[in-house]
Amino acid sequence: MFASGLASAATNIVSSCSDDLTLGGTLRNTVASSAAGDTVDVSSLTCSVITLMTNATPNGPIVVNQAAGASGFGLKIQGPGAGKLAISGENQERVFTHTGTGSLVIDGLTIEKGNVYGPYTSTPQKGGCIASYSVLILTNDTVSGCTVYSTGGTHALGGGIYAKGLTLSHSTVSGNTARPTPQGPAAGTAAGQGGGIATVGLLILEESTISGNTAYAASGHQGFGGGIYGSGGGLILLGSSITNNGGYDALDLRLNTTDSALIANSTFSNNKQDAIDRRGDGQFVLTNSTLSDNGGTGLFIRQAKGATSTLYNSTLAFNFSGAYLGQYGSADVQSTIISNNRGSDLNVAPSISVSGAGNLVISHGSFTFPAGFLSTSADPKLGPLQNNGGLTLTRTLLPGSPAIGTGNNSEGSPTDQRGSGYQRTTSKNATDIGATEFDAIFWDGFEATS
Repeated sequence: MFASGLASAATNIVSSCSDDLTLGGTLRNTVASSAAGDTVDVSSLTCSVITLMTNATPNGPIVVNQAAGASGFGLKIQGPGAGKLAISGENQERVFTHTGTGSLVIDGLTIEKGNVYGPYTSTPQKGGCIASYSVLILTNDTVSGCTVYSTGGTHALGGGIYAKGLTLSHSTVSGNTARPTPQGPAAGTAAGQGGGIATVGLLILEESTISGNTAYAASGHQGFGGGIYGSGGGLILLGSSITNNGGYDALDLRLNTTDSALIANSTFSNNKQDAIDRRGDGQFVLTNSTLSDNGGTGLFIRQAKGATSTLYNSTLAFNFSGAYLGQYGSADVQSTIISNNRGSDLNVAPSISVSGAGNLVISHGSFTFPAGFLSTSADPKLGPLQNNGGLTLTRTLLPGSPAIGTGNNSEGSPTDQRGSGYQRTTSKNATDIGATEFDAIFWDGFEATS
């Protein structure tokens, strides 16, 4: 059945680099004339950019309105590679508006310089480069240099991308902005939400980078989710880097009762304020991940009654502060390093239930942890944040670290944060505390003996 669906879908070739709805062979014309389930192929174009303008006059965003086709999606746009072809709004227009009920798939393109400047309405302005009101799937793409402004006191959602459901794979979202305007008291309590991405459905990120995005608020304050703002639907974030984003937090995650979130094998680093703000209900898991060198708190949990948060084998170090566990529900922390932060490493609200074992926490206020929660409070001797193998930057343990062999692998993970080739539990040293295992080969090339 699936094969016959593929056979019935057409591949429509774009042959012109101009932007004209009436001219055959342009991207705009080909998208408009494609049927549900078709592929629009721009991979044979020789130009490096398609600008959505004719004689300096903006033509508006390209509208994708296909329903789901027999192929399983509404429309696929196939590019030659993000480094070879860009679709540009030239800071005048959004690039894509996706209104169809079928999913939109974009593979191998740069989508750039989108701009949405909204007058006062009862709803926020959304999506500087892409606004999707269905499911959006981006693979091998770059979304950059986009802005959404919202005037008259309303929020601005998704400087780069707004979507009701988003899968981002092997892609980069960088240099985008969400902000209310004007930036003075006239903006009231309006805020940018999601400098890079704003979603109101399930968000999946796989081996992607969210970097250099910013969310602003009124009167010079910071907006929410400089990198990502996720409001309901849940999150799966794997092997990704969330870096150098500006806003109140890099990831502002708001979970509903039935939502769950998993962050694994990922790094949050050098963000202006908090790395992760976890709010609301649902279940949250952080595993095999590094939160380092952020200007605020590494992980700020402000969850509701009945919510749960679990940390496995992670490293929260060299931030302004390490972690805050609050307000209600429960938190379980296993084999995690929370240390070397400029302020307190760990603060805990009295109203949350805390459990865990095999952790390394240097400073932790007056909270009394359950027996076995702390393995040690000694300096873990962490190396610099750098490429130590794998997809993301990490801090490895240096020789003599008290974290070597004193942790646990209660999650049963086969590898550490770096993934394939980096065993979580070794025959020599059992399981170490933190996101990475101590490498068995010392700097001088000799194998470790303990």
